Amino acid sequence: MVEEALAVNVVGAWRTAVALAPLLRPGGRLVDVSSGAGSFAETAGAGGAPA
Repeated sequence: MVEEALAVNVVGAWRTAVALAPLLRPGGRLVDVSSGAGSFAETAGAGGAPA
């Protein structure tokens, strides 16, 4: 389960940033917005055990 969370929350965000970076205008910024749904504490608690 940790590998899946990392794949989505870290690797997915990294690949998206790398793919979009060449499209930025000079001085442009990439902003990554996330939510609590992607936190490991929330993921760990999904199995019924308290995080």
